[in-house]
Amino acid sequence: ALLSLIFIAYKYRQRRNAFKTLHEIHLVLEIGNLEESIAKLQDLIGKGKLSDIQPLLYFMLGRAYQLSEDFVSAKKAYRAAFGFWGANNNLAVMLISENQFDEAIEELKKAIALNPFEEFLYNQLAFVLQKIDEPLLAIRVLETGREYARRAKTIEENIKRIENGETVLLTSNPRSFRLFFFS
Repeated sequence: ALLSLIFIAYKYRQRRNAFKTLHEIHLVLEIGNLEESIAKLQDLIGKGKLSDIQPLLYFMLGRAYQLSEDFVSAKKAYRAAFGFWGANNNLAVMLISENQFDEAIEELKKAIALNPFEEFLYNQLAFVLQKIDEPLLAIRVLETGREYARRAKTIEENIKRIENGETVLLTSNPRSFRLFFFS
């Protein structure tokens, strides 16, 4: 029993130190020192000691690459962030901007499967479906989102917009990266 408590305490300290390091990297990323952020994230990933937060590390690495306009590396990092819905969402946004709608749809489906409570994911998927001329499917997606999302205000508005032949309005994630991970 004592050995178990020691192991739990060690893991807690290790995780606490990891999140402290991630917070420091995020602050460096916020002030725009992308090269330093990328180097620190690559170092953490390379060490492999933080396997329980690897998806978060890859997500942050993808964001740093995206901000530095290295889109090929950003996509690779986001794809490596398996199981982290924010990475699927960011990858989908990049794919939408490149008119790769089929891939964007798949990434948004993955993001929704991982986090079905975020209103903006349903709005983004409906936006893409509307782009490929699938308004009825877009409405079905929004109706599903209305059932699961914590907030559904813009979902309701977007259903009416599609029914009126208007374009879906995109919403952004109401929580910033900092608030989500470090509050």
